[in-house]
Amino acid sequence: MSAPHSRFELSPLALVSSTAITGYSWVLISIFVFRHQATTAHSEALLYGVAIGSFAIAGLIASWLSKRLPIFELLLSALMVCGGALLYGRLGLDFFPPSAADLDLKMLTSLPPGPTYLGPTWIRDIIAITLIGFLQAVVTASFVALMQAGGWRRDPQLGFEFFVSRRFLQAQRQDARVSKTALIAALGVCFGVAALITVVSAMSGYQAEVKDKILQTNAHLIVQKWGHDFTDYAKVQEDLAHVPGVVASSPFIFTGGMLAAAHGMLPVLVKGVHPQLIPKVVDLQSQLKHVELKALLPARHELPGVLIGAELMKELELSVGDEVALVSPVPAEGKRGAAPQRMRLQVRGEFQSGMHEFDQKLVYVGLDAGQTFIGQDSGVTGLEIKVNDPDQVEIMGKRVLDALGGWPYRTIDWRQLNKPIFSSLNLQKLLMVLILLFIIVVAAFNIASTLFMLVVEKTHDIAILKAMGAKDSTIMKIFVIEGHLIGLVGIMGGIVLGFATCALLSHLHIHIAADVYMVDTLRVVIRPSEVLLTVLGAIEVAHLATLYPALRAARTYPVEALRYG
Repeated sequence: MSAPHSRFELSPLALVSSTAITGYSWVLISIFVFRHQATTAHSEALLYGVAIGSFAIAGLIASWLSKRLPIFELLLSALMVCGGALLYGRLGLDFFPPSAADLDLKMLTSLPPGPTYLGPTWIRDIIAITLIGFLQAVVTASFVALMQAGGWRRDPQLGFEFFVSRRFLQAQRQDARVSKTALIAALGVCFGVAALITVVSAMSGYQAEVKDKILQTNAHLIVQKWGHDFTDYAKVQEDLAHVPGVVASSPFIFTGGMLAAAHGMLPVLVKGVHPQLIPKVVDLQSQLKHVELKALLPARHELPGVLIGAELMKELELSVGDEVALVSPVPAEGKRGAAPQRMRLQVRGEFQSGMHEFDQKLVYVGLDAGQTFIGQDSGVTGLEIKVNDPDQVEIMGKRVLDALGGWPYRTIDWRQLNKPIFSSLNLQKLLMVLILLFIIVVAAFNIASTLFMLVVEKTHDIAILKAMGAKDSTIMKIFVIEGHLIGLVGIMGGIVLGFATCALLSHLHIHIAADVYMVDTLRVVIRPSEVLLTVLGAIEVAHLATLYPALRAARTYPVEALRYG
């Protein structure tokens, strides 16, 4: 690596190359890919991955062309690319011919490409990608620069640098404090990584618990009909049976009403289900307490049955066998004019889904009783469908619509039905990650301060090494390796501590307020991908913290250091 200079340096070739790579790969390819993958669940991750990957490649090429660490070039490149992305999102300068789907979308909306393709938070996403991408470019550029020696030849042998850095970290004198500060810095990284792994695992477990409870009550996919009575559902079921990936389907009725009992009246959501078909779509039977779904089918001279949520049973002080009345808020035409529909039902059992909102608001009746309640003899609200992979439900929705011929049919998947819930959970998870990430950033400042102290303490030794022929790149490698040793010790300790904390939380079976958090038990799920991202993020933050102290050490002049050291 060439010797660092105190004056401002700017490589036009590195600037142009990094801007071209990030500009083409991100502003054009990423938005193009996102446009054609807008219906997949992984589109946002794909956008971030392509964009940050282009920044990483740009940092690698720019460092190779400038033969140093091109921070100024990468910063200017990131600012120009960010400005171009914001301009594209605001003005809508299309670089690709619009597809048929785009033309249909533009007929329904007049929004610019930013909010159309990236959502209402498109400016935040572009700025976040730019910041993360710039840091990633600096990391890759620094690794390329550090792995080169004088004359720009590859020099991957780090045995000498590792030996010197390890000796530097050992406090040789009684008054030296480097080892103690290094230990404190490592502990800071350890606690930061452990806290991040624990919180992310707890949030992932919470999301998984909510998802499982939702899928126990809601179907993967729903087929409905625009503006028509859905009376041909039997034929649609036959067509769906031949669609690859569709496991089962069941008709349902869904409406609102008031449930009147001896001890009060409360608003409820009424769902009419087919007792023989619904178990093939959702696992409703496992939620029932000492009763089977066939109890919804009334015997001769008996009232229709109703299954009520456990929380609603407590609020209305109901027991199995009690008689209740279901009142429709929509008037129905009769002999004496419009009047609210009223249906007498008998409580046949209760269910407990684990979701407080469902157990407090939802009641099940038979499909025939539901049709009578809404005034339809042969129509249904829609068809519930179970698919073989609920995570690919967007693709299955398109496949189902193609099989049915499109309009007047439409599909709604479980993600769309519960989008507010998962959006709020993802926002909470993101905020918690950002807050806890600052712990690692503070620990990285501790690493930087430790290295600064080390540079001051070892000034005389650095001068001797340079006088003996050590190059600036060698000095930088020594201090970068020292920072990595501190960071890696802290990260490994954080992984062990984080896993131990997660295991403890799982063993304790902590109960939480179901009326606030929707579920009643804290669940912890350790996902290898999230742990890997946490570890990689901590390594990169620690690496960035070593660069400036290493540059300061490399700029040490042997003559002045020996004279005043």
